[in-house]
Amino acid sequence: MPGAPKEPLDEIPLPARARRLETWLTRSRGPTAANERHCAGFGWWHGAEALRVLIRVDRRVESQWGIGYRSEAVARGALAAVEARAK
Repeated sequence: MPGAPKEPLDEIPLPARARRLETWLTRSRGPTAANERHCAGFGWWHGAEALRVLIRVDRRVESQWGIGYRSEAVARGALAAVEARAK
């Protein structure tokens, strides 16, 4: 995507990071300021796969904590944009 930062090659892939977040989110975790996270869809390698995992995580956050609807909507919008560019 024009203007997007380069994908960091020295970090774990986005899908693996998203799966770690999914594993970290247990029923015993509560919504705290320290638990906030950020995701952006820059079209990086396997970005669509990571967004699908994050959408799944957001749905769990919604059911467990009652928050996450907006971040799910952002992730869904980013996924739609990524999929549209891939066509």
